[in-house]
Amino acid sequence: MLLHFQRQFARPVLDGTKRHTIRASGSRRRPAPGEWAHCYTGLRTRSTHKLGTWRIAQVDVLRMSVRDSGFGDVILGADRLGGVGLADLAAADGFKGTVAMHRWFLGYHGAIEFDGLVIRWDWLPVEPPVILPWEVS
Repeated sequence: MLLHFQRQFARPVLDGTKRHTIRASGSRRRPAPGEWAHCYTGLRTRSTHKLGTWRIAQVDVLRMSVRDSGFGDVILGADRLGGVGLADLAAADGFKGTVAMHRWFLGYHGAIEFDGLVIRWDWLPVEPPVILPWEVS
């Protein structure tokens, strides 16, 4: 499975602080545990950089009500997430908190009933370490 990450998420993917991604459900085939996640940033541009390849460990269904005023119901697998669970999901997805995650979802998807997947991978450090072009001074 090929996964593209926006620049803001590239370093957290590389250093292992972001070990999952939230993707909208669509017509694509659902990934399965054991498959490989090939992770990139800048995909299909001259600044494409491979972040790493990790084995998918778990895939869960995610349903979120994204409203203008905040999140409504958030259900991950069979669990309804409250404040702490939602904060943990946001942090694991590379956001500084639920407000930042809500702003991103509202800006990217709009106010919707979001149906998607949380794709988790078994992270291992990349050797040699990757230095992203925008990190070079």
